[in-house]
Amino acid sequence: MYKEIFEQDKVFKRLIRKYIRNGRVDFGFTENVEFKLKNITRFTFLGCGSSYYADLLGNYYIEELAELPCEFEFADEFNFRKTVIEKNTGVVLISQSGETRDIIMAGKKAKKNKAFVVGITNNPNSSLGKMADVVIDTCAGEEKAIAATKTFTSQLLVLLMMSLYVGRLKNENKKRLETIREIKELSEKIKKIFALESEIKKMSKKYYKENDIIFLGRKFQFPIAMEGAHKTKETTYIHAEGYASEEFIHGPNAIIDRKFLSIFLMPRDEMFRYNINVLKKIKQAGSKIVIFTTEKNTELNKYSKDVIILPKANERVMPILSVISLQMLAYFIAINKKIDVDKPRNLEKFIK
Repeated sequence: MYKEIFEQDKVFKRLIRKYIRNGRVDFGFTENVEFKLKNITRFTFLGCGSSYYADLLGNYYIEELAELPCEFEFADEFNFRKTVIEKNTGVVLISQSGETRDIIMAGKKAKKNKAFVVGITNNPNSSLGKMADVVIDTCAGEEKAIAATKTFTSQLLVLLMMSLYVGRLKNENKKRLETIREIKELSEKIKKIFALESEIKKMSKKYYKENDIIFLGRKFQFPIAMEGAHKTKETTYIHAEGYASEEFIHGPNAIIDRKFLSIFLMPRDEMFRYNINVLKKIKQAGSKIVIFTTEKNTELNKYSKDVIILPKANERVMPILSVISLQMLAYFIAINKKIDVDKPRNLEKFIK
């Protein structure tokens, strides 16, 4: 897992070389595929495990950058309920291996209902790759550790690129051009996350005996809070939950006391001031707090001494940087607990 976390800058370089040409995202699709994508009026994102949290962010990206209605769902739930698939719906199926049973079942159901199926996988020659109308390779290379790290972030980048691509088929705008520029800088910013290793390792020693951790984030950081909790459960066996920060104070905050650790993702973006209000309430409830932000702020020192400063990026790219820091934290907590982090109990991974 350690090796695969620290390969992510190289994975991103590969993806950028492969899919960004002349300042635009270009997947090399045929004119027929472009025509079908241009005429899609709604996207449905389906996944399992970490891929489901990638789905959620993909939903946000498409709505923001392609301005199309979306929905996201667990593939296993999609399979066993009556689903209504409208005309000109695109169904996006995400699977690291391309062999996830529930994903393949969902793809067959979508195609039966005449949806246009997009497969996003680390194995384009897989069952998903062969069944989808079009497949996008995440180019992550082999991932042996059970917990998804580089395959998850490569899914996020592909989803962001796909949103830019679909948006461009409709019209060009400054927001998408700005995001392309930020994507090109990602590899160097990921190296700055790696430089935080000793700081995150030190923090893991402080908190590895925790029994309950809450991860909080808002807007683009919300799916990352959920993935951070998922990664923590997978690798450390600590009970962890991810919430949208504002939603957390509508009831779930009743569980907070001095035994809880809250990890708050709050970069200096348009959500920062809203998050400060939630932070105050979490502090008043007595929770221990760790903050991940993007610049030093003396105001944050009132709430926690544990503040990690991540490199700045726009709000659409920032989730990729945030999640790598949480992967590192989960890894080092697991090591402190003497857990076999590559093969956590009760879990399996399809590797082909």
